[in-house]
Parts: sequence; C-alpha cells; structure tokens
Amino acid sequence: MNNKSRNLEEIIKKIDITDTMAENAKQKYKAVAKELCEKGLEVNIYPQGSFALGTVVRPFTEGKDVDYDLDFICEIDEIKHMSSPYDVKNSVGNILKNSGRKVEEDDTCWTIDYANIQGIIGFKLDIVPAVLEENEFVNSLVINGVPLQYANTAIAITNRTGEATYEWGNGNAKGYTKWFQDINEPFLRHKEDERKKLFEASIENIPNIPQKSNLQRVIQILKRHRDIYYYNIQEKDKPNSAIITTLVAKIAQMANPNLSLLDLLEFVINELNIYSKLQFQEHTVFLAENVNRYTIRKNGHEWIIPNPVNPENNLASSWTSKTAALFFRWIIEVNKDLVISKDYDEEKYIVALKNGLGNNLVEQSLNDLNLKDITKKPIQVTEVKPWRLM
Repeated sequence: MNNKSRNLEEIIKKIDITDTMAENAKQKYKAVAKELCEKGLEVNIYPQGSFALGTVVRPFTEGKDVDYDLDFICEIDEIKHMSSPYDVKNSVGNILKNSGRKVEEDDTCWTIDYANIQGIIGFKLDIVPAVLEENEFVNSLVINGVPLQYANTAIAITNRTGEATYEWGNGNAKGYTKWFQDINEPFLRHKEDERKKLFEASIENIPNIPQKSNLQRVIQILKRHRDIYYYNIQEKDKPNSAIITTLVAKIAQMANPNLSLLDLLEFVINELNIYSKLQFQEHTVFLAENVNRYTIRKNGHEWIIPNPVNPENNLASSWTSKTAALFFRWIIEVNKDLVISKDYDEEKYIVALKNGLGNNLVEQSLNDLNLKDITKKPIQVTEVKPWRLM
C-alpha cells in the first residue's frame, strides 16, 4: 500500500509545476509589479489559486497537456469608493498593453502569454486587478462566521460585463490561502516528519526541498482525473478547481493527518460518495441519517458549496441536477480507478491508472520510475478503454 502511495505521488509530480518554472513565474510577476510601480501605480502582486496553494497540475485540454495557467492578484493601493472598476481594470491593462508583452483581456483579468519556446512548456499569467474591500464588507463576513484573520484581506475585483462596462466583484485570495494552509499544516508537518525519519535512517543531510503534503497531492490527483474523465465523456461542465479544493480540504479536517496518500484519497472519496445521496433525499432527511455533514448542501433544487471565506459566495451556484449527477458519477470512477484498484494485480492496476490519469503520463512513469514495487517485471497491459455514459 505504502509503495503504491509513493508511486502514485511520483506520477503526479510529473504534471506538477517544476521548481524552475515556478521561479520563472515569480520573476515574471515581480517584473510586472516593478513596471507598474515605475509607471505610477502602487501595487502589490501576489499569487492566488493553485499556485498559492501548491496544487498546480498541468492543464489537460482537448486530449493533450497544454501550458500552465497561473493566477495572480494585482492589488492597487486605492480606496474602493474613490475608484471605479473601469479605471482600476484599465489602469493596469493600459500599462501592460504598452509594454510590448502579448496581453489579452478576460472578464476579470489581463492574461500575459509566455508561450513555450523550442518545445519547453510555457505558461500564462492571469493578472486580476483589485483594491481592498471596505470595512463594511469585511464586517459582514465576520457576522456571517468568517474569522477576522481570513476576512480582513477581502478585496474588490473588477468584472467586465460589456464592451466597456465593468462592475465590482469580490474575492479574498489571501484569506482563502490562509484558510487552506491552516488545514494543510498538520498534513505538511507529518510529511516533514516522514522525510526526517527517512534521511536519519540513511545518515544523510536533509535537503532543503519544498514538500507537498498528502492533502495537496490528493487535490492534484483529483484535478488530473477530472480533466481526463470529463474529456473522455465529452462533457465540458466539470467541477472547477475551487470546488475540488474546498471539498477536499473541508473533508480532510476530519481525517488523520498521518494517513497515507491512498488512504487519504479513499477517505475523501468515501465522504463524497455519502453526499451523493443528496440527489435523491431532502436535506433534512440526509442530515438525520448523516449527522454534521454540511460540506455539500441542498435547498430544494439548489446545490450549495459555500466559499469558506465568503459564505454568500456559492461555489456550486451553476449546478443543475445534471451537473450534480455527473459530479457524483465522476467520484464513482475515481473510486474504481484509484481506490478499489489498489487491491488489483499489477496488470489491472496499471490499466486503472491509465484510465484515470492518462495513458501517456503513466507510460512515461513506467519508463522513468519503473513503478518500483508495483511491477518487478516487464508488463503487458490491455488497451485502455475510455468511459462511456450509462
């Protein structure tokens, strides 16, 4: 079991962002911040989303791995009520467009494309202009149960609604990152303790290499499996990364941080399978049978996954009965490919990994890692078959 957990982690590392590329991205966004400041904008640029959380995976689109998308907040030192979303958005965009960079506008961000050169993987930086939220909004978050240490970093972001019309939205990248890090800390500490024991046993100096916890790896695994699965069934309405990260982190709060990677994945999948009952039960009936399970809620036909740093923001606001059914069907396939398969023989296990994580990725790992302790001899596997809708 532990060997399969370690090898699964090694497979996922192959689609994680490398330290070199992460450092390159940091240099790029710091250069953007410097240029904006030199042009008269007082800004603070910092990462959000998977780059901040340590859960980046290489995107898989239209059947192939593509360039990374990395998200950053560009917080401008201006007072919200003395600014407008139009001015905030374009004060950043005008400078970027005149900088010689390849820049495009999306609804909430400016995208800078650092395309791949000579086959080297490229990446895009999504720069989201924002200002700090006003005290009234922060106080409303606290009233709704968000701890002040998360609420006080709330920001107002810009959202393009028309050709030249913009409105304020809300976000809180720093608060969400802090919330996630607080949950992840015991999992990360366990990982560090494991590493120390390993190097103590081998009488070697411990290298100063950033570690990823099993919690972070579970999120990466699910994001990869999601991309493969929804591509294979030709469905675009897949759960976004915020939903996956929030659900896994909330469920992980109930788990033992000493669990192996596969055991933690199984714990998460088992919990999500329980929530699948909400498709057929009233929420009150569900709660009576499943006490204290509020991670996913349902009010009539409305599915609810609250943003942990802004409960008014429902991450599942676009879910329909079809969306939910697809989500829970996906969870069943994760269970088949990555949980139940841990008890298969070597040949069937490799086929399951290929179904779940992608044929090319697993083949590369077979060649590079020889999947230690999973296969001790060359293996011939049957053809991987894509999922079919029931």
